[in-house]
Amino acid sequence: MASVAVHTASTAAACEVTLPIYEAGRRVGRVCARDARSRGLTIVNLSDGWTPRVLSDGPARDQTDRADPADTQPYRPIFVALADERLADVPAEYLPERYLELFGVPPTLRVLRERLADDARHECHGQIDDDALLRLERLVRSRGEDLERQRRRVRELAMLNRRLSRAAEQRGLASIDELAGDERFDRLLQRRAGVFEHVEAIRALQAHLRCDGLLSGRYGEGVFDPTTAAATELYHRRHAVFSGPLLTSGTRQAIALGSREADFHALLRTLRERVASATGLIEDGSAGHTWGTVLGRTIDAAPLRANAGQPPAPNPAPDLLSPATEAAARALGLVDPAGALTALASLARAGVHRVAIRLPTMPRYHARRMELRAEIDRGDVRYESPIAEDGRRRPMRVAHRAVLTLFARDGDDWKALVRWPTTIGGWNDEQVEAGASELRYKESPVGPRIWRQIVASPSWIPPSATPDGDLVRRTRGGIEPRHDVLGPGYRSAFGLAMLVHERRSDPDGGDVSLAADEGIRTHGSVAYRSILRGTSHGCHRLHNGRALRLASFVLAHREHVRVGVIPVRYSRNLRVGEDTARIEMTSRGYGFELVDPVPVRVLRGRIIGRQRTPITFPP
Repeated sequence: MASVAVHTASTAAACEVTLPIYEAGRRVGRVCARDARSRGLTIVNLSDGWTPRVLSDGPARDQTDRADPADTQPYRPIFVALADERLADVPAEYLPERYLELFGVPPTLRVLRERLADDARHECHGQIDDDALLRLERLVRSRGEDLERQRRRVRELAMLNRRLSRAAEQRGLASIDELAGDERFDRLLQRRAGVFEHVEAIRALQAHLRCDGLLSGRYGEGVFDPTTAAATELYHRRHAVFSGPLLTSGTRQAIALGSREADFHALLRTLRERVASATGLIEDGSAGHTWGTVLGRTIDAAPLRANAGQPPAPNPAPDLLSPATEAAARALGLVDPAGALTALASLARAGVHRVAIRLPTMPRYHARRMELRAEIDRGDVRYESPIAEDGRRRPMRVAHRAVLTLFARDGDDWKALVRWPTTIGGWNDEQVEAGASELRYKESPVGPRIWRQIVASPSWIPPSATPDGDLVRRTRGGIEPRHDVLGPGYRSAFGLAMLVHERRSDPDGGDVSLAADEGIRTHGSVAYRSILRGTSHGCHRLHNGRALRLASFVLAHREHVRVGVIPVRYSRNLRVGEDTARIEMTSRGYGFELVDPVPVRVLRGRIIGRQRTPITFPP
């Protein structure tokens, strides 16, 4: 272990803030915070009040260019409370929910420490026989014929068990299994084996859900019914499994890890966000399709390693986040579930919120100010209507989906930092008149654009064409606006962060004041399945966590001004049937403005199908 100089009393007195230095899970000294970088150390925020840079507080400037030191982001305390699962501190309109990592809100170290320390829960999981569940290879749904088929299996299994148990008892046998080899019962035993595996698989799943306190109320034992499906979706969210209320391979993989190991994976993912924030790294291996591991573990679900059918980017950066995260984990002693629990408990007892650790050397192109550009390849584009002439739905599959690639200047070349799946516009319902709606194509404009405005916790101002029914939820007394969709919040139509696409009107691109907002954004979204399979209303969606990481990275490496809360006066009357409601909004979100915008080019992609241009409609 390398020796680390400890500050003397006189040195410490001259320093406003000193931080503990950690190596191999041990505190080995202290360093003045302002000297950490020059000593090759990185300061990592481990506090339960951490947020991504784009959600951080700081002085904004008003129109007279006077700094307001008291400026804060209104949504920041909500984000912090959700991450720390202090749901009593979250107002109802912000949807006080747990397990939001999939939606861009990773759990705090306190939450993860308590999960790892919950021995009763882990012992409960450990007592479950998972063999039948892990052998199950098919997708299981909770509706239609699949549901009724499962109920028949449970009834049939109960009937067969009664008959075979009676036969075993009459022969003085200890169990049904001892009937094997008796030809008189071969057919019944084969029938039982055919239904037993599936029923036992669902029972094992339900047992795991009960261990986590997710399954309660009325449900069918051994049946993947709607109650079990809803609990499974919560389980997926807890373990960052990209699946809805279905029993999938992702479900089985999470269960196969074991509860302690699954919680440890979540800890490594949370640590990775802290490391990304501390280092300004964004390179995750996606540019070259070379995703790494952390401590030999693949900590992301398969959808986050999807390539959208696109090839690797030219001159791709390797995965730098994974080795940096592993170095941080080793420095802090977070090397396995047991060691992590010990280390986290020690950090909590010592009241350590920030640490200085040694991480891998940054690449040469990284600097406080970086020359960046982005490219969005629209991939395969289909303009034809999804409704065929005979009225049936036409399949709209494409082989190459849209991707967003971020580049940084590296000497005379450009280095591709990330390449992430995104969305382009497509066919969507629009309100046309008197509440009626029809399908219309929403284009994603091509050509050069810029990112000049970045908005944290954005609100969504719905276009007039958005059907009223999409903006309300039913209540006992009628309807109310869907504040979760309008924002701010993780379920907002714009997610937790957005970068505004603007088109420059001057040919030289020199006058930023001539930029025009066309209503297109790169933004976060909780509709994570749409990013790999669906379309948007023209915007380029990212998983919320990636939108936060992208916006934070740009702010870390480009000079910018905090605009602060962006005021707006917006109202709209909504009617669904005889019920009415009203939207009132006063803020668009919290804004930043880049002094030097990031160039963005949206490529035309490959038009497939007979329709070669977008179908236009009268306004």
